[in-house]
Amino acid sequence: LGYSADDFVSGRVSYSSIIYHEDIERVVAEVASNSKDPGRSSFRHEPYRVRTADGSYRWMDDVTVIRRNEEGDITHYQGVVHDISPIMDAEEALRRNEARLKGLVEIFQRRPESIQSFLDYALEQAISLTGSRIGYIYFYDAGTGQFTLNTWSKEVMKECLIQEPQTVYQLEKTGIWGEAVRQRKPVMVNDFRTFHPLKKGYPEGHVELYRFLTVPVFVGGEIVAVVGAGNKETDYDESDILQLTLLMDAVWKVVEQKKSKDEISRLLEEKNLLLREVHHRIKNNMSTVMSLLSLQSQSAGEPAVTAALMDARSRIQSMMIVYDKLYRSSDYRNVSIRDYLEPLVDEIISLYRKTANVTAEKDIEDFPLHSEKLFPVGIVINELLTNALKYAFGDGANGTIVVKVSRNESHVRMVVHDNGPGLPEGALDAAAGFGLRLVKLLVEQLRGKLNIENDGGARFTVTFPL
Repeated sequence: LGYSADDFVSGRVSYSSIIYHEDIERVVAEVASNSKDPGRSSFRHEPYRVRTADGSYRWMDDVTVIRRNEEGDITHYQGVVHDISPIMDAEEALRRNEARLKGLVEIFQRRPESIQSFLDYALEQAISLTGSRIGYIYFYDAGTGQFTLNTWSKEVMKECLIQEPQTVYQLEKTGIWGEAVRQRKPVMVNDFRTFHPLKKGYPEGHVELYRFLTVPVFVGGEIVAVVGAGNKETDYDESDILQLTLLMDAVWKVVEQKKSKDEISRLLEEKNLLLREVHHRIKNNMSTVMSLLSLQSQSAGEPAVTAALMDARSRIQSMMIVYDKLYRSSDYRNVSIRDYLEPLVDEIISLYRKTANVTAEKDIEDFPLHSEKLFPVGIVINELLTNALKYAFGDGANGTIVVKVSRNESHVRMVVHDNGPGLPEGALDAAAGFGLRLVKLLVEQLRGKLNIENDGGARFTVTFPL
């Protein structure tokens, strides 16, 4: 233990005086609980710690023999003491490794609401793992040389008497705790009250430090943070450095993942807002164009010009409804085809109320369709309905138009069927009008097929792959 025999014989040192203060009460109680009968008795102490001459502690295991006189008073102690520090250190290392692994499992399983709450939890784990009482985490910016406080441990907040503690420090103004960055390695001080040339002291009211350990956190070769722990009951050692380093390396991987996830979420939210604004502006611009076309058609002198302007208006309207649905939808790629086509059919029918008395029967399955397909689908439906309203039910005629849309596993099938007089002979193949030529072009764009037939009126069937 580093003492001389004379230290004990002379009384300068007693065995009980070097037993660790947390263990002495238990050791004394074990002696007191031994047999009080005269004569010789023996017992084995539970492992306890004793202080060596250099101030460190060793674990001891001993078998003690006590001799008592006839009155039951102790006259002699005799014992064999074994230094079991290597065994206890190995068990402690195992315990701490288990604690660190358990802490890591809990950290990786944790679903933090924020980086702040996650690091608060990680600091509690770091303090527990090293047997410390207090701790902190500071972010470090290598570009500015600036430390920014992330979190202090709860014990620090309880004991700190500084009214407005500083939370931002420049590297050049820091004392020994900044050496973790300057030296790019852990710094350990086991007697913080003694003089040290690198210490600059701390403000009045600061939590008093007895022992101190700080470790840098690296990401890609750059220091991004420092974690500190203090006031462990016994000295910090290399095991504490290892445990703290491994823990914080794992913690920072989670922090980086969380930062990346938060940044992706922020960018996606910005993208969504931008898309909503784009769809909104396009819809408004189309609405303006529609209004201009309506005004122009009212002032046009020739019926053919008026009809052409109104046809253009209805085509734009079919596209505008798509943008309106996209603007109101949380999914900018897929829109319910029923939600899109039903109001479109109603809008087109309403435009021709003055010239035709037509009822629309809608049988449209509800399924999502990509916005790229919705535009040509909408214009196709617009052209087929407009064609029927103008040519099958002109001059106030009564009639019914059936709009049916369904799908199977691979294709969409759309049918527009009116109960008018049907297409004239030769028109089934010619389809010479601009509207029907446009329909054919759009069906080709959809990689689909168009079938036209007379079946108690004109029937248009479009099929295209999903």
